[in-house]
Amino acid sequence: MKFDSLYPNQSTEIRQQGVVFEGSELIKSWGKPKPCWNCGELTLWVDTSFGAHLCSEECERQKWKEYWEDTRRS
Repeated sequence: MKFDSLYPNQSTEIRQQGVVFEGSELIKSWGKPKPCWNCGELTLWVDTSFGAHLCSEECERQKWKEYWEDTRRS
């Protein structure tokens, strides 16, 4: 599900706190939407751990899955 649907009232105000999704802090940025790091769809949502735009639960989970797989290989 898209973060815009999950958190429809989230503001882009700088003073606004982010939301926590499965342990990851997300903020809704201001300005022009950027491509999601996973699927490429335009989004304002940014995962603060990765410093990357991610648009949905599925994209967030996929990037964390890839991260943990990469750390196990190291």
